[in-house]
Amino acid sequence: MRNPIDVRILSIALALQFMIAGAAFGAQNLKTVCDVGCTHTSLQAAIDAVPDNATVPWTIFVGAGVWTSDTAIDIDAKDNLTITGYGDEASIIQATSTYFTNATASTPTTAEEFVTISDSHNIVIREIQIDATTNAPSTLPVDSLGGGLAGVFIDGGTGSAAAMGPFRFEDCTIKGFQWGLTDDNLADSTKIEVYGSRIWADYTSTWARSGNWLVWSSDLRADSRLTDTATDTAIGLYLSEEYHRFTLWGSHVHAESHETGTVGTVAGLWESANTTTDDELVAIGTTFHAKMAAIPTTGPGVVVAVRADGDSDLLFVGSDLLYEAPAEDGGSTLSSGSVGGILSGGSPDGVVSLTGVAFVNRAVDGTAVAGATQADVYTTPGSKDIRFAGSSPASTSGNRSNAKSTDTMEMQSGTDTFQTSDTLTITLPVALPNNKYKVALSVDANETVWVDSKTATQFTVKSSVTSDASVDWFVRYN
Repeated sequence: MRNPIDVRILSIALALQFMIAGAAFGAQNLKTVCDVGCTHTSLQAAIDAVPDNATVPWTIFVGAGVWTSDTAIDIDAKDNLTITGYGDEASIIQATSTYFTNATASTPTTAEEFVTISDSHNIVIREIQIDATTNAPSTLPVDSLGGGLAGVFIDGGTGSAAAMGPFRFEDCTIKGFQWGLTDDNLADSTKIEVYGSRIWADYTSTWARSGNWLVWSSDLRADSRLTDTATDTAIGLYLSEEYHRFTLWGSHVHAESHETGTVGTVAGLWESANTTTDDELVAIGTTFHAKMAAIPTTGPGVVVAVRADGDSDLLFVGSDLLYEAPAEDGGSTLSSGSVGGILSGGSPDGVVSLTGVAFVNRAVDGTAVAGATQADVYTTPGSKDIRFAGSSPASTSGNRSNAKSTDTMEMQSGTDTFQTSDTLTITLPVALPNNKYKVALSVDANETVWVDSKTATQFTVKSSVTSDASVDWFVRYN
């Protein structure tokens, strides 16, 4: 416990800083939150004191410390408002156990979000932690909540999609019980921007339902250890309904389950079945990571870096698809499910494009998934095409594999030489999913050469004579 004198000195120091800030911004446009010497002692009171639909910028400074709230926090009808703190480990807005009791008082399906933003424009939240997990009761049934308990919810209301925003989160940490950050019913033009932030949740880190999302250098993480409650699902990023565009740069999208009971889906990215052909995700230099860290009694159903079930286009450039399963321990292995890089198992509309994408298998080369199936790529008949350019999946085997639905642009080439023989076996630098590829040959001698046989890893070239000639070859897989 802090010495009371130390607390008073800190409060006075904060007050002096806020006075200086007030001189810079203009006191009439500044609200401050701290114990002593500030305009308010709670964030909600400071928000309420800002005029609705302001035409000039307003700022709320939140002092260092843990600022608890027994009730949900509403940012409604506020324009041109910046809420800033002293860093996401210093200025913390935290939901109390009373909040969780109040938020779920009627039924679990009407739970209230911790912070809701509605009917507002040009909102910036910077260098603050919003914590709606620490005091969550372990008895709260996360999987049965039809909605609610998000760290931050941007609410477009009912009726026509709302043109609001932009909304910007900079150097923040947002922790939500069921969802970290989510939205609903926003116009396609509404921007939600996330910079250098951590969006964490027990169930789904980020749920994009509408609007135009832009995420830079951030960590979107679902981890069952965040609270003590049991959940059968972990999703880093969930795309659904009318999300318009979601763009990621240099970020990490992570789903991790430590559950030992029943586990369904663990997915870095899950594109739901109700997305449309007008929607698009673009990921540049981003890692999608799915990790099953325990042996559940039932499941898992799917542990994949990316699960594509809808109609939108998913474009990955210079990114990693990483998947993990628990190492063998005393013979324990995953008894069921599909473990891998990407599962395309829904609509034939849309396309998955993988350019310069690496598949990273940390499932202990299959020994940890002896009862399940494991592959870099899973597809089902009638699902959307997966196109590869400079990306080389090692396998497409498994109970959901269907090589015909894999459309690639993978190309390889090289030069090999007959060794006084009429037969030359050429091993591909990178194994292909199967032997359905085309080979072009060019020989530096007056003789006829042709492809005699092909496998996923090599092909055999025959010559009309015993030869020492060199053969230039080019392979295209499509």
